[in-house]
Amino acid sequence: MINFNKLLIKIGLRKPDINRESFEAYFHKLPNNIQVSWSRDDKFIIGHIKAEEKEFMTQGYNADEFIEMVNDAVIAVYDIPEDYIDVLRWSKKTYSPDPEQRKLLEDANVRSGNFGSKKERVLQLA
Repeated sequence: MINFNKLLIKIGLRKPDINRESFEAYFHKLPNNIQVSWSRDDKFIIGHIKAEEKEFMTQGYNADEFIEMVNDAVIAVYDIPEDYIDVLRWSKKTYSPDPEQRKLLEDANVRSGNFGSKKERVLQLA
């Protein structure tokens, strides 16, 4: 059964109940740095992610989807509640390769690579 409150939040008719202390706790729960090693097969970009003491994998069809999946994987592994996911994404830069590494990730002729990324706050929660 679909939770009615979650449905209202998803369609934008209700804002999630977010409190500052919980936001800060979840923000600080996320790793400060991640390292991503990736390789390309015929259909997917497959990535191995190291975040502090945790290691996990994800995949995507293209560079944009892969970067989104890296962020989704980090959020899932660090057990961030659904109500806080969008707020955390808006309040910090997502984990993403620098422009030079992103070009390699976007180039279908490049078979593998790696990048590091760090968490940075760009907005304060009021």
